[in-house]
This record gives sequence, structure tokens and C-alpha cells, in this order.
Amino acid sequence: MYSVTDGYQDAITAPTRECRSRVTIGGKVIADDGDLRKITYDRGGGEKLIGNIVSQTATIELVDRDGIYANLTGDVLVETGVTLTGGAVEYVPMAPLSVDHVEVDKAAKTATVTAYDALQRAGTVKIKELPDIIYPITVKTYLAAVCDLCGIQHDDGDFLGSDRQLTEPPNFSGEETCRQVLEQIAEAALCNGQLNRDGKLTLAPAWIAPDDALQRLAVQGDTIETGAGDKSPSNLYALAGVTPT
Repeated sequence: MYSVTDGYQDAITAPTRECRSRVTIGGKVIADDGDLRKITYDRGGGEKLIGNIVSQTATIELVDRDGIYANLTGDVLVETGVTLTGGAVEYVPMAPLSVDHVEVDKAAKTATVTAYDALQRAGTVKIKELPDIIYPITVKTYLAAVCDLCGIQHDDGDFLGSDRQLTEPPNFSGEETCRQVLEQIAEAALCNGQLNRDGKLTLAPAWIAPDDALQRLAVQGDTIETGAGDKSPSNLYALAGVTPT
């Protein structure tokens, strides 16, 4: 887990705060007090409750008065920060990305950079390209091999069923993409996945307590629905506990 200083925690929870941002593109740092105009960062949503492997995207708008940003390429690091007491700025990095393309508007003197994370490639590589594997192996080892095939790394964290032994290859047709296979592994583990701040795949349980301990969420005891009129999407009923709640 990424850690921030006590000064950051104090500043970010203060009644008033000064938030900052910057991006590094191909080794060039561009800050909000310079040519950085706007960052739109999308972690995606996913269509399922569990089993989503979510790609992350950033759209970065730069002031480009002199046409110097049209050919930006390479790695992208988006950082958000807060000004600490004393004036220093502490930044927190997002997951690493790579430039996909740059659109230049000469009339508006802007350049808009679109960048994606490495999970984009996972949707283009088919599992049939996986090198030969000697079985038995654990599900965790198999997941690491799939990640390696599509050019990412697993964070080596354990997950539900990660130590289960595979005695033979999974029953795939071979036409599945790496992303589809990762989604199946995540779903079986009751997890969702995305790249963390180090650019490694993390499978996070669909239920997480504030202290990061795993916790099953359940309603204890008997329950009833309460409400008036016909139940519908515009007239939702509430779930109430009956002793003991």
C-alpha cells in the first residue's frame, strides 16, 4: 500500500487546502503552474460486480503556444498533490501509463495527450500464445504467466484460491484474450483487478474493510423490506432489521 507523510494527511484533511497536479511525459515534467491545463483520469467501471480487470486512461490537456508538444511519446506519470505547511508540495502517483496519441489544436494552441495503461495490450494477446507450462502449478503461478505473456506483472499478492493446484491446463479454447483469462481468475477469487501505483496487477476482494482486512458484509438476523406504494426503481424499499438486527 502506498504511504503518505503525516504532513500530507494533515494538509489533505484541513478545512482549506491547495491541491496541485503535474504530469511527466517522456521524461518531461509539466505542472499546473506551467502548461498543464487539465487532467481527466478514468479508472473505468466494469460491467460486473466481480471479475472486472479495469484499464486506466488519462486525457491530458496542455497549453501548446509554440507547438512543442505534438510529438510527445513514451511513459506517462500522473501525480496529484497537496501543499504542505511551509509551502512544499507532496505528490501521490497514479498508475503508470503510456502515450497512445496526441491531438493538436493549432487555433486554440492546445495539445491533448491520450494515454493508456499496460492492460490495454492484455485485450489483444490470446492465451494460445502462452509458452508451454509444466504442471502441476498453482493458480497464482498461472496468473503470473498470463501477466508475463501480455507484458505486465502481478504484485505477488495472495487471493482466494491462489494456492490451488492446477494439475493440467485450464479448459480454454485458446482464442480467449489474456484479459478474459485474468477476468475469469479474478471472478473465481471474488476479486476485481487493476494496475497499482507501481504498474503491477492487483486483485482486490470485492469487499474490503477500511483497515484493508478482508471482511464479508452480511446482514445479521431477520430482515424485512419497508416502504409504501408499488416498489419500483423510482420507489425503492429499504431493508430493515428485525431483532436481532
